[in-house]
Amino acid sequence: MRFSRNSALLFGLLCAGFLFRLFIARLAPQPFVYDQDEYYGYALGILNKGLHADLYRLYGYPLIVSPLIYFFGVKSALPWTVFHAVLDTMTALLVYWIARYLSSPRTRGSRGECWIAFILYLFNPFTAGYVGVLLSEIVTVFLITIISAILIRFYEKKSFLRLTVLSLFLGFLPQVRPVFILASAITAVIAVWVYLPGLKKVQKKIVVLSFSLIVFSLPFWYTIAGNLVYYKQFSILGVEPTVVRELYASLFIGRGQPFTDMKWGDWPVEAQNAWGAFTAPPDAAGRAAVADQYLKKAITIIERDRIGFLQSRLAKMGYVLEKHFIYPYVMGKPSEAVKALTYWGNIALLLMAGIGLVAAGKSKRSIVSGVIIFFLYISLAHMFSTSEERFSLPAYPWIAVFAGYGLWRLGYLFGFSHQGKAGGETTPSLLS
Repeated sequence: MRFSRNSALLFGLLCAGFLFRLFIARLAPQPFVYDQDEYYGYALGILNKGLHADLYRLYGYPLIVSPLIYFFGVKSALPWTVFHAVLDTMTALLVYWIARYLSSPRTRGSRGECWIAFILYLFNPFTAGYVGVLLSEIVTVFLITIISAILIRFYEKKSFLRLTVLSLFLGFLPQVRPVFILASAITAVIAVWVYLPGLKKVQKKIVVLSFSLIVFSLPFWYTIAGNLVYYKQFSILGVEPTVVRELYASLFIGRGQPFTDMKWGDWPVEAQNAWGAFTAPPDAAGRAAVADQYLKKAITIIERDRIGFLQSRLAKMGYVLEKHFIYPYVMGKPSEAVKALTYWGNIALLLMAGIGLVAAGKSKRSIVSGVIIFFLYISLAHMFSTSEERFSLPAYPWIAVFAGYGLWRLGYLFGFSHQGKAGGETTPSLLS
């Protein structure tokens, strides 16, 4: 089997991207603390008991990493670092596929924007900084990207297979990152709504609708069963009133961590006390009482300064998009130049993505609209959270796609790129 020049280049860059991620992880080894310990505990629960549950952690990410923990334990971060590096490199490949698919049908594979988008994501330090920690960021980014790719193919050519796979991925995503439950549900409903008009018989429509609902709900069954067994409470996510907890804590947290150069800092005492209070009650009635208590406290604080509250919420929408550091905990003693490059490099990437969105607005209006809504969803969803910069990482594959398009368009405008010739490579199929 002979490889084309483009295929060889693609493979070589993928290898370089994988090694780049290992290099970034090695530069500043991260401590095994906080969320990592909780994910590890959940994974042990799955391995030891089969059915497990937690107050607010869900099984999605622990299930994925449980084989790594079973075979290698946690004495070394190398297993999940390699796993995350491979997965994030595959996300870069999906970015290349999406960017090439969105190119003009006459020039797919022969224009430069797909390569620019691919390289921008492949060598971005922001997701690379998370490959060495036992956190769900890399898996979430991959799931968002593969769902995006399947959605593109589904809307181009609707098929029952694509609808089924899409429904399953959309149902599983909230089990990895619960904040996306509303986005997943709305997307699943729209996909079914778009597919049904192609069926003539009412019976077929009912079967497809019912089947899609069952497939979408399948990933929730484990969580529901675990909550019933361990907490005697029905819930499709965690049993802890997370929305109220995060709202209250967010009133005392402006910019999310990390916010120090050398190490993570302490959260405000009010937020820490609230988190402890929410985990203390032994039953559903106690958790409901705590939620009611802290909701009243939150409302009282908000009513004292409504304008300030609105201003802080708008600021939080921007905080999640900023990038002061690339690591979650220990920063690795970055120089002033590195810190400036990190922050302003990210700003430049966002600006290029904005240019790309505007440039693609006419020819790819539906996709551009969907991506903008997705960006807004991420910002709006974290108005009432700790607003950590890592929360926007799921948007970075699409940021790379449109930043690549924006750079290519600017290059064409100034004579540095060309339109390409017709008859370029065909776009690879996805669930064709």
